[in-house]
Amino acid sequence: MDFKGKKAAQFCCNNGREILSLMQFVACIILDIDEMYHNSFDFIMFTIEAITWFEDMNPLFQKTAVCLKPGGVSLLIKSLR
Repeated sequence: MDFKGKKAAQFCCNNGREILSLMQFVACIILDIDEMYHNSFDFIMFTIEAITWFEDMNPLFQKTAVCLKPGGVSLLIKSLR
């Protein structure tokens, strides 16, 4: 995947090391992310371990959808630990 010129985010509880070189850090509760980030990201990444904390993933993925730009991609990866 080509991240050049793209805006990427990592949602959920992690230190962000997987995409550290691509992002600035904003700490918040993901479900409460500010509207200024809606329609902002080309890529939003989750680690499998992070999403296991959600009993209902629908609100998480709904928030992801509003934060992605049209044509944006959500990535679910296994942690690189």
